[in-house]
Formats: sequence, structure tokens, C-alpha cells
Amino acid sequence: MSLFLSLNNKITNFFANKVFALAFTLVLFLFVVLILYSCSNKQVSLDSDITTIDFLSGLNNPRVVDLSEIASNVEYIPLETVEGALIGRYPKVSIGSNRIYVISARKEVKIFDIRGNYLFTFNRRGRGPEEYLYNQGFKFDLESGNIIVNAFMPSSIGMDSKVNNYDSLGNFLFSEQRAMVDSFFIESPIRIDEDLYLGAVPQLSKNKLDFFIVAFQKDGSIIKKISAPLITQQQEEHIQKSIMVAPLPGQSAPVINLTPTLYSLPTFTRVFSKYVDTLYSLDSNLRYKPEFIFNYGNIRADGTIPKGAKKGEGKFVTLNESEYQEWENFIFFNFRLNGYSFEPYERSIGVKSRVTTIKHTDSYALFNKESAEFSFMKQPIKGKLGFRDNLKGGPPFIPQFITEDGSYAVSLLSAGEVLEHAQSGKIKGEFAKIASKVDEMDNHVVVLVKLK
Repeated sequence: MSLFLSLNNKITNFFANKVFALAFTLVLFLFVVLILYSCSNKQVSLDSDITTIDFLSGLNNPRVVDLSEIASNVEYIPLETVEGALIGRYPKVSIGSNRIYVISARKEVKIFDIRGNYLFTFNRRGRGPEEYLYNQGFKFDLESGNIIVNAFMPSSIGMDSKVNNYDSLGNFLFSEQRAMVDSFFIESPIRIDEDLYLGAVPQLSKNKLDFFIVAFQKDGSIIKKISAPLITQQQEEHIQKSIMVAPLPGQSAPVINLTPTLYSLPTFTRVFSKYVDTLYSLDSNLRYKPEFIFNYGNIRADGTIPKGAKKGEGKFVTLNESEYQEWENFIFFNFRLNGYSFEPYERSIGVKSRVTTIKHTDSYALFNKESAEFSFMKQPIKGKLGFRDNLKGGPPFIPQFITEDGSYAVSLLSAGEVLEHAQSGKIKGEFAKIASKVDEMDNHVVVLVKLK
């Protein structure tokens, strides 16, 4: 009898342990599922410091985005139309130190005061000691108004790289020799402090570089190298074919490197590339970390083009790096959606007395860094991209420039664009008053948006 009871107890304990283990496993499984669901809903990855940008959700739910979502006010400032003030083709605008700077394809800067009154044109191209023959871009000191030019001049050793500094009136101040960093010059470096700079590696170099960002001092001494992210063989081949460069006589052809875009913000630098699904931050202490990652699902978004795909077609998307804008609470993207485009549009351009119509599939998208909402932006007006101006009734707004402190966004409208929108018959308020005073031969109008 005692043997029977002992055996019965063992059997009971065995099944009790099994039930307990099963129950424990089930509870643990439900706990993990709950955590994953919670993270999924908040668009935050299991690493709580990395936020997921849900590209698929945004693509499946495009919407018209009002300007009032990001801005509290918009102001339209007509630029004075006087001799010497007219802006050339493909203009880009920026503001600072109560001035408006407009750079055109002629590589000169038209400078206006903040009310649009013309001041002067800055252009110091030449071969003199205070001039530059070529430049890689202009920068403007937001406090002093000084003009900074990344300049190139021919020299006995090839092209001499300098940074020329001019005062707010365009008078020459001084020139700084740009040091070589690891045998190459850094284009448009970002200044972190008095003797610390950041730069992306050049697209072309004699030898393949295994890093893609470098922190360096004024004399070229390297402080830190940031390794390039791993990419596929297909991406590597695409990068090498993206630029065809003929070698100089007696020299081997240069190699092409993965070069990121560096976007300067008040407390850190944003680092990204169309070949990588992750957006990184690099602060003044040179701490480098991933911050956002795209969820592309099964969509091809690795920066390459499928074999045989035609322009505007094919099942792939590409991030347009040059259109990127970011400020405190938002990131503004542009993607070429190709076969995934939900609103393709056409633009006509004149080429040698002929008019050519080109299909476009690009769309803008807005990411809210606080809520993690990612929205593709539908066209407010057919064929017109950007934010719908529900504040003053103007044309759709696309920011060209964000001030360093994130207070203002700026863009330009040509006189033709102003009149075209006015003739649509859907305008009222302040924009209607501005449009009524614009002639087709007038200068551009600056759109100044106060960001929230």
C-alpha cells in the first residue's frame, strides 16, 4: 500500500511540475508578445534609443499636410526689382543676420535686407589674392553677416584649397589654407568648435577608403574616423558605376567611395545616405549612434536600380538626399517612388527651342519625431507638391532652407508662380494683396515661415 501511495505521489508531482512549467512558458510567451506589440505600436525598436520610421504605413496612407501642422505664421516678402537685383536661374535662398541671401546658377549672391530691399551683389571671382576662381559653396555667419567661401585656386602643385572670409559688405578679411586630411581635401567641412571639424570623405580618391566620416583639426590632424557601414556587393558595384571618371595620363583611375550626407543641427550632426536605412547622429563629443531606422518592408530601397528599370518605373524607391531638411520636431524627406508612386506628375521644360515633357514620381514626406508619425504628402493642387498653405492661401510650400536655430523655414516663388496661383481663383487674404502688386517681370517673392 505504501508503495502504491509513493508511486501515486511521484506521478502527481511529475504532472504538477509539467503543468507549472507549461504555465510558466505560456506566461513568458504572452509577456514577450505584449512587449513586442507595445514597441510596435510606439514605432520604437527593441533598442529604445532607435525609433522606427514606418515607410510602409506612410506610403499606404498618404494625405494632404497643412502648413499649420509645422508653422504658426507665413509671410510673403517681394524682393525689390531694381537694376542688378534680378535673380538668375535655379536660385537657392537662405536667411541670417536680418538679411536674405539668394545664390543662383551664376555662382553669385544677391543680398537683400529682411524686408526685401536690394543691398548688393557679392561676386569675387578672379585670380587676385583676395579672389577665388572656383568655389564649392557659400556660408553666411548668422551673427556678423560675414561671407565665407570654400575656394579653389590653381597653384604650382595643382588646385590650392582655401577658405576666404569677407565681411558683411563683401570686403576681404583673410584667407585660411585648408589642410589636407589623409591625402585629400574635405569639401564643405562642418565646424564644431575653434579647432574641430567634421567632413565626409570625398567621392573620388586614389585608394579605397574604409571610413566615411572624419573629425579633424585645422592643421589636418585626424581626431577620429567613423567606419563606413556595411553595404552589399550590388550596392558597391552601383556606387562604382555611378560616376564615370577617365584617369589622367599615366595614372590609374580613381576609386569611388561611399559618401554620406552631413546635415548640421544646433547640438549634433545628422548622418545619412540613400544606400543605408539608418539615420545616425554625431554630437560635439564625437559620440556616434543610430537614431532612426526605416521599415521598408519588402520594398527595394538600397539606393540601387533594378536591371532594366526605366526612369520613373520599376519596383524600387530612392531617398533624395539633397532635399532633406530637419529641425527640432520634424524631418522632411523626398523620395523617388518610381513604380510605387501614388501621384505621378509631369513637368514641361524647354530644350533648344523644343518643349520636352518629363514624368516625375517623387513625393515629399513628413516625420514627426515626437509622435513617430510618418506621412507621405499628397499634392494640395494637382501637380504641385508641398504643404498646403492654409494660413495665408499661398501656393504649396516646400522649404529650401531652415535656420540654424530651427525658428524659420524659407523658400522662393518666381513672379510667374505667384501669378499662376493668383489666376487659379482660389486665393484670398494677404497673399491676394501681394499677388495683385506683382508683375510678370518682377523679382522673386520670399516665403518666410515661422516654425512651431
